Amino acid sequence: PDTLIRYGMNRLRVVPELVYSPWATEKHLAETGLMAQKLRIDLVLFVNGLPVVTMELKSEFKQAFNNAKEQYQKTRLPTDPVTRKPEPLLTFKRGALVHFAVSQYEVWMTTQLKGDDTFFLPFNKGTAEGGKGNDIPADGSDPTSYLWNEVLLPQNLLRIFQRFMHLEIKEVEDWEGRKSKKETMMFPRYHQWDVVNKLLSAARSEGPGQSYLIQHSAGSGKSNSIAWTAHQLSSLYDDKGNKQFHSVIIVTDRTVLDDQLQDTIYQLEHVDGVVGRINRREGEGSKSDKLATALEQSQPIIIVTIQ
Repeated sequence: PDTLIRYGMNRLRVVPELVYSPWATEKHLAETGLMAQKLRIDLVLFVNGLPVVTMELKSEFKQAFNNAKEQYQKTRLPTDPVTRKPEPLLTFKRGALVHFAVSQYEVWMTTQLKGDDTFFLPFNKGTAEGGKGNDIPADGSDPTSYLWNEVLLPQNLLRIFQRFMHLEIKEVEDWEGRKSKKETMMFPRYHQWDVVNKLLSAARSEGPGQSYLIQHSAGSGKSNSIAWTAHQLSSLYDDKGNKQFHSVIIVTDRTVLDDQLQDTIYQLEHVDGVVGRINRREGEGSKSDKLATALEQSQPIIIVTIQ
């Protein structure tokens, strides 16, 4: 009860036409040639006073969603061009967590503003025929109305921050063999968010012993979809407070995908002992023995290759 009371005290607010730059003085605007409205963001969403989402809105009668993307690339710079000081709202990892470019027909998103190098991913539902974009709803509302009516509902948005968002850290190597770390703030795309919710709902209503087929195209983020699903199924409880599943077992057919999934889930789950990596390492025994032990101990998440 105390937790529910505290949860109910969360305050989600929408601020329109937010002047976001602390450096936006008249002198500064004159020096940069910027107009005051260029330093205003159409909508900023706050949780308990912290900015979490920015949105640029375009009407397709005048401008397309690409104009909103260009606005983020050209005028929403993480560093002020004159003072060279960071813009707190637009700074990666410290400012807003995700930025949406929205029109009536399409939604695109990015989690890191980098000027011309800003990379956007689609946040569209897709069409009934399997194409890109969005269908016009049967009720005649805007094709992107799902953003307001589904995703940005307070309970759904808070759950995305709690159970989906994480900082993915990967080691990358350039062509000269130099290694560095690449950080990416992960925010689910619509199809990922949708499929995890559908599987959780099915698990609650239908229980164990069912089969489902999820089709993801190449590059659509299946590793994260699997990781988010496993992570949330492992902490799913029934109405009586009992765990729905003692273990969630992920079986993959490729070692590369196996390693990728292990890294992704490890970054999601920060409690030691939750994830069991069933791989072959010197002095650790066979994979079969490790798998048997993990199953006997009801390890919450177990990852293993089909071999």
